[in-house]
Amino acid sequence: AYEIVLALPKLSVGKKLDGHLEMARVCSFWGDWRQMKDVLEKAQKIIASGGDWDRRNRLKAYQSLSNILVREFEPASKLLLGGIA
Repeated sequence: AYEIVLALPKLSVGKKLDGHLEMARVCSFWGDWRQMKDVLEKAQKIIASGGDWDRRNRLKAYQSLSNILVREFEPASKLLLGGIA
């Protein structure tokens, strides 16, 4: 369902990013780590074209969660510290 919404024309960068973060949240709930990583990579590309600090920090939090779930603690800690600083 999120893919349909994200395919709509004239969707702002913030709304696209929100949609990708929602997809990442659903992937983490169902334990689909590969799909979650793909969604977060797409979100990273979108945020490069614009985005506010709130969405950037949320993306860092989701990326760190993804790293923690696959037991990559060092990159996760750097992302969490980057979100705080």
